Amino acid sequence: MNRLIVSRAPEHGVSGPSSTGGIADIVRPMPIAVHAPSSVELAVLLSELHALELTYAQVGDTANAELPAGYHHLRRRTSIGDGELVWQRAKAGLRRWRGHEFAGMTITPRYAPLEVGSTLIATRRLGLLVVIAPCRIVSTTDRADRFGFAYGTLPGHLAVGEERFLIERAIDGTVSFEITAFSRPAATITRLGGPLGRALQARITGNYLEGLRRFASA
Repeated sequence: MNRLIVSRAPEHGVSGPSSTGGIADIVRPMPIAVHAPSSVELAVLLSELHALELTYAQVGDTANAELPAGYHHLRRRTSIGDGELVWQRAKAGLRRWRGHEFAGMTITPRYAPLEVGSTLIATRRLGLLVVIAPCRIVSTTDRADRFGFAYGTLPGHLAVGEERFLIERAIDGTVSFEITAFSRPAATITRLGGPLGRALQARITGNYLEGLRRFASA
């Protein structure tokens, strides 16, 4: 597995059985790779990620009006249509990761279930490189007028933080899509990126919004 790092030191308090009787080998992704991981590599990585903990303490705070200090904050909202059909298609689009797909993301497993504890890997090509982003769903919402989820970062992600995707239906039938996030760099390469990294995040967020809008209104 030439595009995965194997660490022999415990991270975030995680340990487990090993064939050598010592600390378990923990397979973690390089945040950036030249080639996309194979399906076999992703499957192995996904199995290892289930034992790892989130990389931040403020789990669930994207649901709060005030986001935690010490992070870059992002909150964007757009109208994606109105009526029952748009509402149902928007929910289906979120379940099928259509916004992420429009933003160039590949999700593993392909239709990762929107359930608390569900672990997934998002990969995206950026020019000649591939970004590998492990995440875990930390909260879900399923009400008559609100539907969505939030995921947080796992070891190996370029960032540390959380992102929430929420669809809301107003009394007049208008359907809106809001994305809320707090994050900070987890790796030197992203810290060096500074404004460039935030600009890229803003562009990807815009693609999430537009992708779901197109799917819901089709």
